Amino acid sequence: MKKILFLMGVFVTCFLLVGCQKKVQVDFGKVSEITVEELVTKFSKVGEDNSKDKNTDKNEEWSYSVRDDMYWYKLGDGIYFVVSPVEYQKDKTKEVVKMSRLYVEKEKVNNDSVTNYLKNLIKANNEELTSEEIDSLIKNAKKYTKDKATANNGKGISVGYLDTDTHFEYQVIRIYK
Repeated sequence: MKKILFLMGVFVTCFLLVGCQKKVQVDFGKVSEITVEELVTKFSKVGEDNSKDKNTDKNEEWSYSVRDDMYWYKLGDGIYFVVSPVEYQKDKTKEVVKMSRLYVEKEKVNNDSVTNYLKNLIKANNEELTSEEIDSLIKNAKKYTKDKATANNGKGISVGYLDTDTHFEYQVIRIYK
């Protein structure tokens, strides 16, 4: 009996020391690199394709400003499309996108506009996603917010949700590696 207990103890010690624990590998997928200018154009085109009024959402008409090395495009009253490059260089044609977001001031929220812009933003980041996949990412992003996690379906982007007293935002993070 002592030998069995001894061998069990050795086995457990070996298990812990050698690291015989099961490793879980998660595949988040990846997307190809895209510049700020390319993403803005895709976002504009997706919005244009989904708009009843084909004269809306043309990126050449959008005003933008640069704050904290991010490009802020005003979409409507209190709604902004924000693009963060991997490295800010003051050149949208060369800067690779790290993350884009839909920033919404709570006091000026229009849920229909927010939902449409958000779906367009996700689609612009990965055109291969279906409507059902986009809806799932949005739903899960809100669900995972309390865990400070993002929603991902293995197709190269993650979607996060952040809620503060003054605004909320949906973040679309591009995965390159």
